[in-house]
Amino acid sequence: MRSKLLSAILCLLFTLPAFAQWQLSPIVGLNISKFRTSSNYSTEGFSYAYKNGLMGGLNIKYTPDNPLNIQLESTFSQKGTEHNIDDEPGRNIVDLNYIDLGVIIEYPLNEIIAVNAGGSYGINVGEKYNGKNNPAGKLHNGTDYGAIGGLKFYIGKLFIRTNYYHGLNPILEGIITDENGVPTGDAANEYNQMFQVSIGYYFL
Repeated sequence: MRSKLLSAILCLLFTLPAFAQWQLSPIVGLNISKFRTSSNYSTEGFSYAYKNGLMGGLNIKYTPDNPLNIQLESTFSQKGTEHNIDDEPGRNIVDLNYIDLGVIIEYPLNEIIAVNAGGSYGINVGEKYNGKNNPAGKLHNGTDYGAIGGLKFYIGKLFIRTNYYHGLNPILEGIITDENGVPTGDAANEYNQMFQVSIGYYFL
């Protein structure tokens, strides 16, 4: 299912401009991300905090003969988290790098403001812990997908976009155990969560 979705997004990304009214824009921005956990996962003894990362890539906008438009996007995106352990001093930074493929539906409220909603599929292309590669290799899942929502502000062909990303696919999966180490049957999963501010310019 995931491979079929990825293939469909790639096909649309590279073939849609040939058949429709379209615009192309480079896009760059800032990610502010951290991990969130499944609701039954206790984080007693440690906490998550937001970290900064960069993103950049291309946005293709298809505008049919109605107010809605469809956008396809391919970006390099730095996600991850800072986590602090109560008994250990210092900051611990987890950096996860993704190639994100997104599909966004946009509805303009007026000539300046538009509402964005859609989804994104990410491929993990690298991860580091406190700036160093993990000798054990990647600890997190190779894919990430989730929902996107936000606002886009236009000044002519220039735009500024603010989005929230809510990860739906666990990037790290665990099992909760009782005091005797026996699994309780509950999951202890981690998900990506991110706020993003980006800027772009439609050349075409």
